[in-house]
Amino acid sequence: MVPENKGGSALELRIAPLPKPWSTYELAEWLDACGAPASDFVLCRTAAGMDHGYATYADASLAYAAQKLLRQCARVGKLDSASNAKNQARKLDVYVYARNVSLNTKYVQLFGRPEALPTSGGDAAANTTSTTTTSDDFVARDPRDAVAPLWRWPYANQLSAKFRTFSSAMERLTKHIAKSDGDDNNDEDDDDDATKKKMMRKKFPCPCFGIVRSPRVHWYRNKCEFTVGYDDAFQPTCGFQGGRFADGFTTITKATDVPTASKSARLYSDALSSFLRNDGQNEAKTQLPLHFRVWDKVQSCGFWRNLIVRETGMSADLEATDLSWRDYLVAPDALPAECADASQGPTATAADETITSEFGTSTGTSFGSVRPSSVMLVLVVSPAAALACVRARGLASSGSERDACHRLVTSEVQRMVDFVDRAADEAGDDVPRAGAIVVLYHDGCANCAPPNAPMEVVRDDVMAQADATTSEQNAAKERYSLSFASFTPGRGALDESLLGLRFRVSPLAFFQVNSAAANLLYRAAGDLAKEENRGDGGATEAVTADVLYDVCCGTGTIGLTLFPSPFPRLVGVELEPSAIRDAWENAARNFDAEKLRDDAVTFIAAKAEDALPKLLRDRQGGGRAVAIVDPPRSGIHHKVVSALHANREIDRLVYVSCNVETLVDNAVRLCSGEKGFVPVGCLALDLFPGTVHVEAVVVFERKKE
Repeated sequence: MVPENKGGSALELRIAPLPKPWSTYELAEWLDACGAPASDFVLCRTAAGMDHGYATYADASLAYAAQKLLRQCARVGKLDSASNAKNQARKLDVYVYARNVSLNTKYVQLFGRPEALPTSGGDAAANTTSTTTTSDDFVARDPRDAVAPLWRWPYANQLSAKFRTFSSAMERLTKHIAKSDGDDNNDEDDDDDATKKKMMRKKFPCPCFGIVRSPRVHWYRNKCEFTVGYDDAFQPTCGFQGGRFADGFTTITKATDVPTASKSARLYSDALSSFLRNDGQNEAKTQLPLHFRVWDKVQSCGFWRNLIVRETGMSADLEATDLSWRDYLVAPDALPAECADASQGPTATAADETITSEFGTSTGTSFGSVRPSSVMLVLVVSPAAALACVRARGLASSGSERDACHRLVTSEVQRMVDFVDRAADEAGDDVPRAGAIVVLYHDGCANCAPPNAPMEVVRDDVMAQADATTSEQNAAKERYSLSFASFTPGRGALDESLLGLRFRVSPLAFFQVNSAAANLLYRAAGDLAKEENRGDGGATEAVTADVLYDVCCGTGTIGLTLFPSPFPRLVGVELEPSAIRDAWENAARNFDAEKLRDDAVTFIAAKAEDALPKLLRDRQGGGRAVAIVDPPRSGIHHKVVSALHANREIDRLVYVSCNVETLVDNAVRLCSGEKGFVPVGCLALDLFPGTVHVEAVVVFERKKE
């Protein structure tokens, strides 16, 4: 689809990828060499670590002609004429995007093939049909394929694919451990050599329980992040992007059919789209400068950027049961032997029928969509856009620009809040009104706002009703010097129930996105931390330890579920200060002062690689300790690995991972040497149905002397 060309307005081309060493001068030189000199603005962004540049042409006919010439020049290697590009030229493919400058942010990816483009003259609108193609290289992806690429697969096939990923990683760990043991014992006898070879042939380095299926396969996410932009018809839209911006995906598609998003999240996303399209275009809105429209990634301008919908209470049906993670365990031999190709949409297999008959529905889930108990909306907006609007309209003539910006943002956000409230009311009892609404101010290039982004609470009806902190708990906060200097309990947060405890969830705090499956994950991690069970079906024996170290503790969820029994002391370490504040609040609201006395619970806001080595050094000779690590996808820092490996008082370690590759890398170091760890049990879990991701839990014990 070609943008409308009003009055011969200029069009801007986005050209990517370009050689990293290029400067703006070299880009302009190459455009001249290709016979497509820019009419006006030229900018190369490679110096900023990006791979693209921009060129502006006076009208659509010149822009389309330039697109054809640039693509042809890229194919024949004309980039060789520019300096520093000779070794990269033939590897390049130039993609050109057009943006109608006068329309601000209304840009599209040109779908046309080079031979279909006009070489000169002609009306842009007349070429709409000829410049459109069904080439898979250019057609925008279905958002379901971007968000949940396995959504067409029967659930048994999904579990099988994920278990294969998990077992492949465990097999790699087995080989590393066998090789490391061999290197540590160069004088091994023939029997030891035979044992090593036997281990090399094993798939798992320890007994494997299997894979735990998710109690809910569809509509399970308690947190959905939506992008605000334009769809392929240039309508303001809140939804999902079809792929990475760097790969050429710019249009936004509504989340109506995305199977992972809850009903509430989809309704609020659609409501914001409707507001931006309808109510957002009334007379008051059209008087605002173009800077106050939706965010434009190319120009880095616009007001509305993102919408985050967070929900709680989505695992209430599971909480009401006595089911454990073992009730959802699927043995490896119950999975399909082979996985079909996702693009073909695999049909149900005998194994899928087995899972169906055992667990309920055709997708392998026992629970359907549930009504959340509370909803939070986090709106990410650009303060620079508001400032530009204030200056353009002269709104600060009677006061400071900051006050004028705040009034303008408050007015605009309140209009949006009123609109989405009406949408929620019209939906009936299935979707509650948002009890907490927070505005985040963010002007960076990336969509995601940083943890320290300025925040303003617009509405906070959730925690005010849920927070019933007793005087004893308030006294506990003062007794243990909890740092609440910049924190007001209940401000802009949700209240979540998990394993019988209540947890505060801040707008940007990490919390597992699948509440029902998180129940099973934490139960499994807790059982494996406190029970001597090697996965062989034998009797379990309780672990006795003086302290539990919860590394990368987040809001303290795992550690607090294991305190004070079986672990009488809890030490949590987390980088994000707001998560630590939530952890302190969670401890105080779930346990009375008697249980929290004598520093029984400690949460530290610091890098784990800085705090943990000192903590372990300070408690030398303090008795047995157990550690749980739940790191981000990048794994744990090598200093943390070294500290865990060196401190022999930690004789049991539970590693929870969302990335089996980094798990293996860390585990190889943990298991090295005669005083390292050895894996004694492992388990896979599906926390993200419809995606390729798999969660893993591996239990390690210290090698016996």
